[in-house]
Formats: sequence, C-alpha cells, structure tokens
Amino acid sequence: MLSLSNVSVSYGPIAAVSSLSLQLAAGEVVALVGSNGAGKSSTLKAILGLEKSKGTITLEGQDISSAYSVVRVERGIALSPEGRHVFPAMTVRENLELGVIGRTRQDEAQLTEEMLQLFPRLRERIGQRASSMSGGEQQMLAIARALMSRPKVLMLDEPTLGLAPIIVDQIADLVLALKARGISVLLAEQNSEMALSVADRAYVMETGRIVKSGNAAAIASDPAVMEAHLGFGGEAA
Repeated sequence: MLSLSNVSVSYGPIAAVSSLSLQLAAGEVVALVGSNGAGKSSTLKAILGLEKSKGTITLEGQDISSAYSVVRVERGIALSPEGRHVFPAMTVRENLELGVIGRTRQDEAQLTEEMLQLFPRLRERIGQRASSMSGGEQQMLAIARALMSRPKVLMLDEPTLGLAPIIVDQIADLVLALKARGISVLLAEQNSEMALSVADRAYVMETGRIVKSGNAAAIASDPAVMEAHLGFGGEAA
C-alpha cells in the first residue's frame, strides 16, 4: 500500500530523518515508536509532502515523491497531526467540512453522518465551537476531519499525547475499528505501550533512524528493546 525507500528529511544542516525505509500493507496497523525528537513527525510530514524529502515514496505502486500534498490526499493519504490543530473558532461541523476533498455536498453530508456515527460525542457537540471541547473531544474531531477525505492510509501523529488513560483506551479501540474497516493506519506514538498493543508490526526510531523493526508483540515483549530504545526499565510494558 505505502512504501518508503531511503527517505531523508533535513532542517538546514540538521538531519531529522536519515535513509528511512518502511512498508505499510493494506488493512495493516503499523506503529512508529520512539521518544520525542526521534523523527516520527518529520516522517509523517514527508509522506504527506509537508516537508521536503529525499528518497522514494510510493502509494499503491505509484511514485508520489514529487506530488503536491493535495494530490497525495486525493490519492488516499490523510494526517491527523500532533497537537490536533482543530480550528477553535469554528464549529465541529465546520471543522469536519474542511476535511472534505473533491466531494459533492451530498457526499459531504453522508461523510459527516458517518463521522457522527463513528464518534457519537461529536454529534452532541456538532454546533459548538471546537474551543469549547475537551482535549479528548478535540482529538476525536481531528481524527474525524482526517477521515472525511476517505483515506486508504490514515496517519495518526501522537494521538494520545496529554490525554487521560480512559481516552487513550478509546483511541486504541478506534484504531482497531478503523483497521476492521480496511483502513491502513500508520501510528506515530511516544506511548509505545498503547501503540504496540494495537499494531501488527512496528518500527522503532531513534535520532532519525530505524533501529528495530518487526512484529509489534515481539518488540513489546523484548525487555532489551523496550529499555534501550523506548524508556522502559525492567520487564516490558
């Protein structure tokens, strides 16, 4: 579905991502885990074309490395960014409408209804400004907005950051529900325990490089990997 080969991202002389390669299959959940500053967000931005990158990015076998971001969205990639970035002065409905790409008003209404079914809390808040919502509700809105483009690949950047454990559990359940719908999910998370619990495979990032990859459950059960690269001491979380 999605493939990166030797992708690099630099900010001036600083290399944020170095020769990174990864694959995401159709209907698969892949976790990209690592500490803050490991290069996870830069990787997701490169995939969507929000950051210039070197290397090759393909979607369903088509090279999209030089495509504009809007073209990548139209072809089936969506991003729910770190920090949510909802539009605070706009209502829930207006935020959702901003996620629609190349759809008719009838499609827009259908997509909105689908999101309200998937996120019942948003139906209760549909006319409220996003600024009046809790952090968890805003995160759900950000994910729903990304889903409004009907992506084949959904990228989630730190979706649980700063949220209460009960909301973290809800997001984990959501990721599994999206997988059941056939959506491929690339999940970038510092919360490796949650990410590895829902992922099929995982890549561990450190200072812009992949230092470990493989079955997510196997990585989660390896104390040496968890301690050395993900900050867990003792038994694996």
